[in-house]
Amino acid sequence: MASLLALTLVTPWVGILAAAEVYKTVDAEGHVVYTDHADPNTPKTAVHVNTPNAKQAAKLQAAQKAMDRQRKKQQAQEAATMARLDHDAKVQCDDAQKNFYAMKAAGTTDAMAAMKREAARQRMVLACTD
Repeated sequence: MASLLALTLVTPWVGILAAAEVYKTVDAEGHVVYTDHADPNTPKTAVHVNTPNAKQAAKLQAAQKAMDRQRKKQQAQEAATMARLDHDAKVQCDDAQKNFYAMKAAGTTDAMAAMKREAARQRMVLACTD
């Protein structure tokens, strides 16, 4: 993306730069300086600048947009799936709680009822724990 942005920003200037001479120097602190004025103390070096292909740049931009659309679509699908899973887990928890509290409210004290309540409690704990 950064290279595409750089290409987009540089493209209009390439024609101007190709027609003019550009000089590059490095100062004592290591900063690179580009200018249109020659420094007589700097040796001259020829540099060839390739002009970018506008059609290829347009194809790259179109491909990038298509990839962005696909990524957003996939993110939306993943978000919808996560929301559905969260909802399903909440429903299961609610159902398990209702079942357990209904058994508890029944008030039966025999061993079989106690085992069923304990099983319902365990299902509730499993369903309601993140």
